[in-house]
Amino acid sequence: MKKIIFTVCLAFVSQNLFATSSNLDKEIAEIRYRVTAIEHESSDKIEAFDKLVTDTDKLIAKYPDRAEPYVWKGISLSAKAKHQGISALSSVKQARKLLEKSISINPKASDGAGYNALGMLYYKVPGWPVAFGNNDKAEEYFQKALSTSSNLDTNYRYGEFLVEEMGDDEKGLKYLEKALKFANREGRKEDTLKKDEVRALINKIKK
Repeated sequence: MKKIIFTVCLAFVSQNLFATSSNLDKEIAEIRYRVTAIEHESSDKIEAFDKLVTDTDKLIAKYPDRAEPYVWKGISLSAKAKHQGISALSSVKQARKLLEKSISINPKASDGAGYNALGMLYYKVPGWPVAFGNNDKAEEYFQKALSTSSNLDTNYRYGEFLVEEMGDDEKGLKYLEKALKFANREGRKEDTLKKDEVRALINKIKK
């Protein structure tokens, strides 16, 4: 009898965990799309990203032990910072803390997006004494992202870093062309937009 009760309880817990994970995946999918879509579609990008940050805060409150909400709040803040001007430094510092926290929980969350986003931060942000930008750290995080999951995003962003920051068009082009070879992922509406960005960068290199 005890074995039957234990089995039933275990099945109930497993079902609840699966449902929770499934719900989070759906919510993250929407956040992930909006991060890219805002850059292409929104006229007031700061307002749109503020709304996105608020929505990721809600996810953190609902799933405080999961890495994904911290990843995507960090990414949302990083994306917002591009449009903020002088107040961007506060956003990127907060983003770095969130991304580091996500990695401490689960470095493989969202296919290594935490590593990839940290690579972008260290590449995009000014260096000392203004901020913490550092190309060696960027390289380190991009390599970790690629080791965790070689996909459209990791190859795209590393290729961009090599071209735009390191001036290595030849090597960067290889990663950008590799990014285009990945099939669009099921349910990932943003992949089409990202590939448009990759093609634009490749065309810029080849001109």
